[in-house]
Amino acid sequence: MRLVSTVELMAIRERVHNKLTPFERPVDDVTFGVIQQADSEFRNWYKTWDHAFSQKYEDAGTAEPPGTTPDLLC
Repeated sequence: MRLVSTVELMAIRERVHNKLTPFERPVDDVTFGVIQQADSEFRNWYKTWDHAFSQKYEDAGTAEPPGTTPDLLC
């Protein structure tokens, strides 16, 4: 289960990095759109796997990742 969740996380990270290249271009609305989409994908990944791990390990807590807020990019 950890392997699958890690591979899915790496796939999200790769998509984000690919969309943000080349690194020499200016930061614009497209860049912020990519970042907002990435934030959404990371949050969805976290909720999905937090739930899955909580079902498998009953003593696992369910909470937002440390240091995050619900509207981080707003």
